[in-house]
Amino acid sequence: MIVTNMRGFSFLIVVAWGGVVPPSLLAKPSAAPPCEVWLARTAKGADRRSEGEWRDWTIAALAEACEAIPIELREAAARVRRVGDRKERAEVLSAATTAVLGAGCRVTDPLGDARKLAEACPLPANLRFRLDEPALSDIRAVDYALLNAMLRALISANKFDDEAERVMLNFALSAQILGEGHRARNRGESTQTHGATRGEKE
Repeated sequence: MIVTNMRGFSFLIVVAWGGVVPPSLLAKPSAAPPCEVWLARTAKGADRRSEGEWRDWTIAALAEACEAIPIELREAAARVRRVGDRKERAEVLSAATTAVLGAGCRVTDPLGDARKLAEACPLPANLRFRLDEPALSDIRAVDYALLNAMLRALISANKFDDEAERVMLNFALSAQILGEGHRARNRGESTQTHGATRGEKE
């Protein structure tokens, strides 16, 4: 789970990775707004959506983020709006995070879990929350790297306030929910395949 000394969050399994993105976020990115404006807008947008949609909403909003967010992340977020394949989207976002975080934080398996990546590339110190092993098992490596890159950028620019923490927690919680749902589906598919194979042998 995501361990935090803030208020508790409820969890649910969500099996979809995509959310409905408003037409306003499909337009060409405009001039970067102040971080306070972008963070408030992103947080309010999450309030109107379910927990399972927070991850996709944050990535969609990232294309129009403030200048504290590296241009590589903003451009990648704009690019994946036009990419339908889940694996390709993950690869685009992973390449952007590597450009920001460096080769030591390179994502080798974007859709794999985040445990190994977290060992090599820890989150910034002194956060009021942490990701334990069960959470890292659920969160995809691409989402962990994106969270790490956003956190480091906001902290470095001295823009990591309570609203920023809320946006980052929303993203992390949603990424965990979606990753958990994905793992559950994969387990189900594996069980069905194994059962069919065994039946054929019999």
